Amino acid sequence: MDKVLIVDGHNLFIRYYSVISHSDPLNLGNAVVMFLNSISREIYNRGITQVYVVFDGGAKMHKQYDSNYKVNRGKASSLRTSSEDEKFFDHLYLTRQILKNIVKVIRIKYEEGDIVMSYLAEKYSKDNLVYIVSNDNDFFQLLKDNVNIIRSKDIMLTIQNYSTVLKHLEYVDPESYALWKAIRGDSCDNVSGVYGVGYKTLSTIFFEFLKNHKRVITPNDLKENMALLPKKISDKLEKSINLIDHNYRLVSLSMEWGLLSHFGRLEIEADLSKPFVIDETEAKTLMEPYKKYINGDFDNYFSMYRRLKYV
Repeated sequence: MDKVLIVDGHNLFIRYYSVISHSDPLNLGNAVVMFLNSISREIYNRGITQVYVVFDGGAKMHKQYDSNYKVNRGKASSLRTSSEDEKFFDHLYLTRQILKNIVKVIRIKYEEGDIVMSYLAEKYSKDNLVYIVSNDNDFFQLLKDNVNIIRSKDIMLTIQNYSTVLKHLEYVDPESYALWKAIRGDSCDNVSGVYGVGYKTLSTIFFEFLKNHKRVITPNDLKENMALLPKKISDKLEKSINLIDHNYRLVSLSMEWGLLSHFGRLEIEADLSKPFVIDETEAKTLMEPYKKYINGDFDNYFSMYRRLKYV
């Protein structure tokens, strides 16, 4: 059985870049070093045999479906200066260039990275042990016995499975997480939930389903089992069922959404023919044009190559 590491490239890089931009803004290249070393550490410590690092390519299909989707993130971005944006994207590009010489990097134009990661997790978890590296709670819906999440906490990466991740999602099965979120909403993605339904009411809803041994995963399941809920709650949900259905399509990582049109070219973009490890001297030659970002500490970038040699 192989061990497959699937990394949420944007999520992890933003975390490290944010830390360095506040603590050591004159040495932003250290964010790249931290990013690369964190992946290298997981590969080495867990005996990983396949690595995919996935970056966002946009959210065109989601935004065509809902023009307000993630619009709040655009406003937040506009508060940054163009100079800060340029530095961020320069270092993100640098990170991707380094990774392309080592592991399999995937970025599909117009497609969100989490949809691609969902496809990879579904594909490889059939016969392998999968680790997903991300702080994005949306991946809770992918958790099962052979799919674990590695979450970044205080810089260090720690492994979690559904028994530890779901402490604040009492009575919610991982497969039901997308429905839970569709009802609750997500302020980070500008997805409005059902008015007046908070964590306590959600616990009541999913406790009733669990008590009656009902697997309620989709909005259709919710409609069919509404009678099990207290009338006050069911009335509120019935009035908002169109909203719940709408939200479910936005937050679900279901294979029916978005990625189907890309199945034919995904493996080509992943470039599975590339060797897993390249020679350190060759790597340094490839990275010479990006030396200006590294503030004189060029060798730091290649600690990960040395580690990868032992995989």
